[in-house]
Amino acid sequence: FASTTDNKTFVWEKIPTTDLPPKYTVNASLPAMHSDGTYLSSVSMFEHQVNIYRVADLLSGSVPQPMKVGGPRAGLFNLPMGAVIRGKQLFVADTVFSRVLVWKNFEDAVAGKNPDVVLGEENLEEHDPQIGKDKLFWPSGIDYDGSYLWIGEFKFSNRVVRFSVR
Repeated sequence: FASTTDNKTFVWEKIPTTDLPPKYTVNASLPAMHSDGTYLSSVSMFEHQVNIYRVADLLSGSVPQPMKVGGPRAGLFNLPMGAVIRGKQLFVADTVFSRVLVWKNFEDAVAGKNPDVVLGEENLEEHDPQIGKDKLFWPSGIDYDGSYLWIGEFKFSNRVVRFSVR
């Protein structure tokens, strides 16, 4: 369950009842969470960052500490609305900068390294929303099926575009 007013996502081990408190609370300003079974990514849109948790840490009962990508001072994202981890790859929909950033290894992103691929723009300095073959207009919803990266655009375009990841 995600609460956008509290900027938190609540996690239960089973379907909750009214008297069952959540097992974990994860900071996330959007219900845009994704897990590959090993890692869980959540977006803190207004903090301009992506939080990555090890699922094993969540299951251990300890207070999970996220690995952070971006943040207000980093200036990397402008209101990201989606993040997906598959294996070690990290895909982030950087919505207002109209691009999707891709790291082959999410640990590089956590370490502050530049992405390996910028989709929708030529480089990190450009961020103009456009509708075109190699352009994006406010990408938000993303998923990677192992062969293709699917990107849903938010507002003004409403396209779903597909990129081959090879």
